[in-house]
Amino acid sequence: MIFKLILVIVLLIGLYGIFRYMYYLRKSMALISWGEQFTRSYALGDSSKKPLRYVVLGDSTAVGVGADKLGESYPHQVAAALAKTNYVTVVNLAISGARVDDVLKKQLPKLGDLKPDVITLSIGGNDATHFTDLADYRKTMAAVLEALKNSGAKTMIVAASPDMYLTPALTRVISKPVGLRAAKQNEILRELVKDSNIKIADLYNDGKLDYHKNHALYAADLFHPAQAGYAIWAQLFIHQLSS
Repeated sequence: MIFKLILVIVLLIGLYGIFRYMYYLRKSMALISWGEQFTRSYALGDSSKKPLRYVVLGDSTAVGVGADKLGESYPHQVAAALAKTNYVTVVNLAISGARVDDVLKKQLPKLGDLKPDVITLSIGGNDATHFTDLADYRKTMAAVLEALKNSGAKTMIVAASPDMYLTPALTRVISKPVGLRAAKQNEILRELVKDSNIKIADLYNDGKLDYHKNHALYAADLFHPAQAGYAIWAQLFIHQLSS
């Protein structure tokens, strides 16, 4: 009798997890569709000022998924900060759903002709949720970072994987191991950028988005940041511009 009761409870929890996942997946797909409409190339600032090329790499957070408009995305906020002293042209190569391997194979090949002055990269969230093999992550991230170093950019900022444990769309059964995987990825990232001129925007430690403290930090899918969340992340990138 007790065994049957436990089995029923486990099945109910499993069904709840499936329905929860499908519900937020539909929300995410709608947000991704909206975010994909944001323009990928634009200019900010006074055209009489010194020209500066800013290239954005990464996943859906670099696209701006979860923001209501382009200006709320963190790359646009970074570009606006750069535009105070430069005429900034932005090219966003980010792809929703991307993992670090996608940056290497699909985004970096487009970087060569762009001659970037500034590059930002936010990647790792999807690697954490999909449990990318850590050895593969290290090897691929090393190749990505080497490509950034050879890009000619003077400023390169790479985001740490965010603290996925705080992501409200994930049940605690899932968010705990995913959060630990993100932390492991960040350990690897820090090792790889050591003694280089690549800077880290520490989303994991300094950009925690705690839904319980502020519901406005997350978009409707409770997975992607909303305007308030991206504002926090943008400041971490902007801080690294002058550090």
